[in-house]
Amino acid sequence: PPQNLSACSGIDKITISWDKDNESTSYKLFKNNELLDEIADNFFEDYDVETGKNYEYYVIAVNNDTGEETAPSNKDVVTFVAPLQIPYSSNFSIDKYGFEQSDWVIKNVNGIKSLCNNNGNGHFSDNYLSFAELDWFPIRSDIENISVRFKWRGTIIGAWYYMGNNNNNAGIYFEVTTDRKTWHKLAYFSGDNIHWKDNEFSLNDYIGSDFFQARFRLESSGSDYHSYIKTATITDIQIDTVSGVSVKEILPYISSFNFSPNPASNYINIATNQQEPYQISIYDMNGSLIFAQDNFNDGTLNVAQLKKGIYMIVASTKQHRVARKLVKQ
Repeated sequence: PPQNLSACSGIDKITISWDKDNESTSYKLFKNNELLDEIADNFFEDYDVETGKNYEYYVIAVNNDTGEETAPSNKDVVTFVAPLQIPYSSNFSIDKYGFEQSDWVIKNVNGIKSLCNNNGNGHFSDNYLSFAELDWFPIRSDIENISVRFKWRGTIIGAWYYMGNNNNNAGIYFEVTTDRKTWHKLAYFSGDNIHWKDNEFSLNDYIGSDFFQARFRLESSGSDYHSYIKTATITDIQIDTVSGVSVKEILPYISSFNFSPNPASNYINIATNQQEPYQISIYDMNGSLIFAQDNFNDGTLNVAQLKKGIYMIVASTKQHRVARKLVKQ
């Protein structure tokens, strides 16, 4: 069967691609288990997509000379979403912005909101796999430096952990991709870590990518017969895009950005930790800019002109941006 099928969101489409099979002359592409098209190329651009909906794709290779068909390729499921607004930051104090498609949950850890793979005691068998994928975004070619930061803590233990010699068959990977086929490992964490640990990684190798995505992959290998604690918590995720300065020179992010009421009808009251004026922008869920105001100071913003729906409201300085979801009723 065809190998390495992947589906990647774009601005107005999902692009599906897979490895070419030299013995086949065409491919039947299936979308949500229905035949979408039969094509000769090993890629397809699907424009018939709606924001927020899930789509599953796979292909079957066909030899038109013999009529033989292969077994189905691997399947890939993707949620069509607008690109993440960069710079990006989240401490999960309000919602899972950027990780809405993940089944990880917001959890309070000693008074700190975080993204966690479970909301219970965290006991799972050694045959365990869980993902938290950040929404995709492009990295423009004119960016000189880009980095990602986050804090993590947790207890990730498998049966091998108790054998000593630094063995462990359970851990969490931080990975990135530009095509959802190959994921590049930037970090691996394991064991019992009760304190928050800061991590920072350069993404400069991926500058110029039309599609970029990061994820946390919590995985262990083993049997289903015994369970061990596998709990990972992530918070304070920040992605910087900076021109002309090193990532070490970046000022702290807007650490506080709140507004009420939410849902809102006519006005919202905005409060941040900023002493200087900043910009307020409002985007729809397709990523289109609806409203922008420079030199805004904490206070009241009129949103009566917005239609009913869900928006992203963004507070930003020259180098930093933080976004929250706004519901207009």
